[in-house]
Amino acid sequence: MGLIDSLLGLPPEAERVKMKAEYVHLVESVNKARAEYSALSQSITTAKADLAALSANKAREVGRLQEYRDKIAAREKRLSTESARLQQKVHHWNDHFNGLYQKGIGRILEVLSQVSVNPNDPVAAKAIKETSANLEYLIDRGRLDIFCPSNAGDLRKILANEKRQAAADRDYYRAVLEHLEDLLPGLTDLIMPEEASTGFNNNTEAHTIPEDQWNELGSSERSAIMLHRYMHGKRTWWQVGHDYELFVGQEYEKQGYTVEYYGEKKNIHDWGRDLICHHPDGHRLVVQCKCWAHYKEIYERHIFQLFGTSFLYKREQNQLLHVKPVFVTSTTLSPDAMNIANTLGIQVIENKALGHYKPIKCNISRATNERIYHLPWDQQYRTTMIEPKRGEFFAETIEEAESSGFKHAMRYLAAEE
Repeated sequence: MGLIDSLLGLPPEAERVKMKAEYVHLVESVNKARAEYSALSQSITTAKADLAALSANKAREVGRLQEYRDKIAAREKRLSTESARLQQKVHHWNDHFNGLYQKGIGRILEVLSQVSVNPNDPVAAKAIKETSANLEYLIDRGRLDIFCPSNAGDLRKILANEKRQAAADRDYYRAVLEHLEDLLPGLTDLIMPEEASTGFNNNTEAHTIPEDQWNELGSSERSAIMLHRYMHGKRTWWQVGHDYELFVGQEYEKQGYTVEYYGEKKNIHDWGRDLICHHPDGHRLVVQCKCWAHYKEIYERHIFQLFGTSFLYKREQNQLLHVKPVFVTSTTLSPDAMNIANTLGIQVIENKALGHYKPIKCNISRATNERIYHLPWDQQYRTTMIEPKRGEFFAETIEEAESSGFKHAMRYLAAEE
């Protein structure tokens, strides 16, 4: 076979086997390419069919859109016609009302001209003269439109703009206030609006009693009446906050604590320590009081302030001293504030309304040993500290104070000279 292959010029057998394998592989590749071409041709046919269908749908949608446009145009035309008709009617009624207002004001001027004025009453004569002049000015200047419905739209726009501006101002100042409250948690107690004015003195307190009867009353009787009205009347938020501290402090005194009214002593510089209550066993309470309206909530910044000031108080006194922060309020804490108070170990007393307490401070002068009692509106009331160890106490009535040998402070109001 080798000689024959050599004579015929054929390649060696191994090479022929290799060429046959390559031929078979080439045939398989051609068949595979034909199959892919067939599938591609089928896909192109399907895509052409889908494109034709989409074109048909697009044509239908374009037709439907044009139909909608025609309907909208027709409706706008009808609305324009109706608007023009209504505008014409508005102008007609505006002219009608202008005529009525002019007739009405003319009639008012006619009546004013016929009014007989007492020559001894120059105020009435001047008022009628000024009213007539103002009405004539409105007629002459054509300013009657301010009374007419034609200006209602412009007026509503002006009022709406003012309302929007007022709302924007409100939001701005509310944000500023909230920021200041974050920096100064006690700020709310200082800026809450007054619920009512009290202004206690002889003149204002005597307005329900005839002057001659009031003047016949003794000093003690007058003080008793004024105290009754104070305790049962409206007070400013400042007074309510102060009285609430006295009420809570006296509640702790009933439990055996010696109460230091730190808020009264330091005023706005109390650092959130309204009361410092000393117990005979040595532990102390740092109490913050908030007598707020029931619809307001206590937020976490007040809790943080109480925790911080209690921590500082403990460092100032003695690290080994047991100090318990207590938050007492007439309202409730927000959920976050309550969770923080529980985490920080702060005792919270909610919904504790202002109750009965003794408002009269019976004080003994250190300089003269003079026994003097102070009422809530007296000049030195807030600065007077009660020290039970010296025989001082809170009294409930004028009679109780005077029967213990105390007399009323001579000066009533700091503003009076």
